[in-house]
Amino acid sequence: MAKKKGTRSVPAQLAIGSAADLGFLLVLTAIASALVLSGAIGQGSIPTAGLCANTLAAFAGSLVAARGFSQRRLLYTLACTAGYLLLLLFGNLLFVSAPLDGVLWVAAPALAASTLACLLVSRKPKGGRRYR
Repeated sequence: MAKKKGTRSVPAQLAIGSAADLGFLLVLTAIASALVLSGAIGQGSIPTAGLCANTLAAFAGSLVAARGFSQRRLLYTLACTAGYLLLLLFGNLLFVSAPLDGVLWVAAPALAASTLACLLVSRKPKGGRRYR
């Protein structure tokens, strides 16, 4: 079976999906930090804002990643999110050196958001009226 023109390989699409996750996280973290600096979000809510940004970034990045896969979409989308979470873990170990107490609190919402995004992309359109 020949490849369609314009389709990417699986590793390239995995890299694009993980990069999209990180890009969305960067944008959402910048918005959250601006809200903290302006006083709209209290300093006690910074961890909650970080978790919300992480979940929304995983959702948006998974929407981008899931559109690039035609088969095994859920598996590959979860692999993109796992790569994204591994990059977050390595960044934490290299630059923050904080203890890994809340890994489950970071990973579980991101994986759930990735699953939801994949299911939304995989949904079949309704079979409404057909015109001839």
